[in-house]
Amino acid sequence: MAVEGQGSYLNQALSHTLRQYQLDRRDRDLATELCYGVERRRLTLDWAVDLFLVRDRRLSLPVRILLRLGAYQLLFLDRVPPYAAVDETVALTRRKAGEGAAKLVNAILRRLTAAGTSLPWPDEARDTVGALSVRHSHPAWLVERWLRRYGYDETVALMTANNGEAPLGLRVNRLRSTVPAVEQLMTTAGVTAKPSELCDDFLRVYGGSDPGQLPGFRDGLFTPQDEASGLVAKAVAPVPGWHVVDACAGAGTKACHLAELMGGEGQVTACDLYDHKLRLAAQAAQRLGIDSIRTLVCDARRLPEFAGEVDAVLVDAPCTGLGTIRRRPDLRWRRQPEDIYEMSRLQKEILAGAALAVRTGGVLVYSTCTTEPEENEQVVRAFLHESPSFRLEDLRPYWPERAALAQVVPGVAHFWPHKHGTDGFFIVRMRRV
Repeated sequence: MAVEGQGSYLNQALSHTLRQYQLDRRDRDLATELCYGVERRRLTLDWAVDLFLVRDRRLSLPVRILLRLGAYQLLFLDRVPPYAAVDETVALTRRKAGEGAAKLVNAILRRLTAAGTSLPWPDEARDTVGALSVRHSHPAWLVERWLRRYGYDETVALMTANNGEAPLGLRVNRLRSTVPAVEQLMTTAGVTAKPSELCDDFLRVYGGSDPGQLPGFRDGLFTPQDEASGLVAKAVAPVPGWHVVDACAGAGTKACHLAELMGGEGQVTACDLYDHKLRLAAQAAQRLGIDSIRTLVCDARRLPEFAGEVDAVLVDAPCTGLGTIRRRPDLRWRRQPEDIYEMSRLQKEILAGAALAVRTGGVLVYSTCTTEPEENEQVVRAFLHESPSFRLEDLRPYWPERAALAQVVPGVAHFWPHKHGTDGFFIVRMRRV
């Protein structure tokens, strides 16, 4: 209800709610599965429910959400018996929306149970975009874009990956621990964790754990982060003693990684428009035992105090985030096509402005967590055309072999949920000559 009715972000709303209740691990995991699953499959669930609405399809928001909860368990979960899914949803509806709504929900869910796997799915031959949109629960405008660019098989593979559970990556703080030590800590706590094949500072954790509750988090031994996101700081490859600017630092995840890679020597300046985000960055640095980060509230399009002086600048640009919709399933319903073009204009301005801070011989890295070329290749192509002093630089010396395979041309790499098991990321390394 918070997400649908108040515009809250799913991860924040769920965390806030779970903190109010003392649930055991199984119940927390089920609540998380239901919330994330319903948001991932919202379009499919609404289509299935509407098949059995014999009259007016206008439902109140609470009743619509309750029907989605019941339908999700019937269609996508095999560990909840159908009778339990129906009975629990009806009882919840009775408490939240009254007896009349409970009777309607009971009737629809029982019809859906009886239909089983024989639902009349839309015909792909008649309307490929519409059918795939319903079947894989992605907005039609995004399906159409991907089909045009990637073709049928690649689009289906990407959507299928987006509807799976996103793995949890842990970036081990090399200032305080090692990957083997943190792996052993997880094993002792009964948590399955394995070293990443993409990024050598990372573990991949399985089982839907809350990172803030894992052993070692409060002691600053690791930071939750996607593996492809971790390769951004690796692409900068900062040298101890450098001055590095993170131009769009946000909550400081990458700024802290840069400082860790530099062994705490030198300086990282974390810039952002919003002071509340930089306060989070400062808190993260304190937890990790990092004292080489300075925060600065400023516009990344104008970094006047650093003109031509900085060893490296990271532009992890604000973007549509369409590479993260597996991790943030509600995002697919928030974005519209025009957002891509608005972001692209902003990204070009930020990259051009931030690049002025890089010294001759210095490094400029541009990254996004989106899939769309208007925010990726087209931004970089326009920048290089307008800034002839910058050249693309091969990423292979800075990454493990498997990560380096994601480089499509020297200096430019793409990571994908269905190919690498990561968020969708675009990373470019350039040098000022």
